[in-house]
Amino acid sequence: MAIPGELDLGPVVARLPMIEWLTTRTPPAGPLTVHPYHSPLELHRFGFHQPVASVPEVAPARIEVALVPGLAFDPLGRRLGRGKGYYDRLLAGLPADAPRVGVTLDRLMAETVPVDPHDVAMTHLVTENGVREIA
Repeated sequence: MAIPGELDLGPVVARLPMIEWLTTRTPPAGPLTVHPYHSPLELHRFGFHQPVASVPEVAPARIEVALVPGLAFDPLGRRLGRGKGYYDRLLAGLPADAPRVGVTLDRLMAETVPVDPHDVAMTHLVTENGVREIA
C-alpha cells in the first residue's frame, strides 16, 4: 500500500485481477513481511494502510516480480528510500530471476542517488512514459 506521496498501484491491481497480488507489512520490529494484497487492513502510524498482523505471511521466494516504490530513482536503477533498508532486505531475499521494478514518475528520476553497500538495484524502471530495462 502506498505511503502518502508515493504512487498508488491500487488501480493497477483492480485492472489485473488474475494476478496474485501481494503487499508488505511493516511490523513493529524486524523485516518487512509479505501478505495477500486483499487482506484486512489497518492504518500504520505513518499514514498508509497495511495488512493486519494476523494475516498469514507469504514467503518472499514466491514473489515473481516486485514493484518497488521509492522517493527517487536514478538511471542505473538505484533507489532512494526512506533510510531504513526495509525494501533492500526484502529484495535481497527474492529469487535471483525475479524482476525488481522501480515504480516512479519521470519528475522523480535523478541523475544519481546516494547508495549504501546493502542497496539492491532495480532491473527495470517504469514511469508514466514507459518501461526501461536496466543494463
